[in-house]
Amino acid sequence: MWSKSKALGATLLLLALALVAVVSGYTYGRNATLNDTQSLYSSSNSIVPTNASIRSDIPATPQQYDRSEVFIGGLKIYADLAATPKKQTNGLVWRSQLNDSEGMLFVFSSERSLNFWMKNMLIPIDIVFVTTDMKVINVYKSVPPCANDPCKPYASSKPAKYALELSAGFCERHGVHPGDSISVSISGP
Repeated sequence: MWSKSKALGATLLLLALALVAVVSGYTYGRNATLNDTQSLYSSSNSIVPTNASIRSDIPATPQQYDRSEVFIGGLKIYADLAATPKKQTNGLVWRSQLNDSEGMLFVFSSERSLNFWMKNMLIPIDIVFVTTDMKVINVYKSVPPCANDPCKPYASSKPAKYALELSAGFCERHGVHPGDSISVSISGP
């Protein structure tokens, strides 16, 4: 049981954290009307931060992600699973390196036009867009980080259900091309 002083201390700490978040301009929602991941990366609604200066909207530490095993180009990739709007918004921005056997798999509720950008990224990556039937439709190789607006968008050429971010040069080194198939096995954290 918490004493009154501990409860008061915890309340004050939460209020202080909320104040810091407001003063620093942090807003989780890059678009306050987002109800679904559909609009998060769609071509009609890119994820432009509101009141966020460079790197101010990035969490101080990485989030916990469920893991997935993605098989592509004959290799196994251990990918963090980004299936919620918050995890998709944060993506890999906190990563300062990405090994050849690591990545992030973005999973959307249905196929749609996807539009990614590299705002606030620290490292270059490859971006692979994949359909519901697990066919690669686009491969963007060694996409560079973007520090200043406007950032170039990287769009799927047709509706995609998945996006896979990999270490820069992975697709070149392992011969990943449109038309290739991938498979995914999802496990817990």
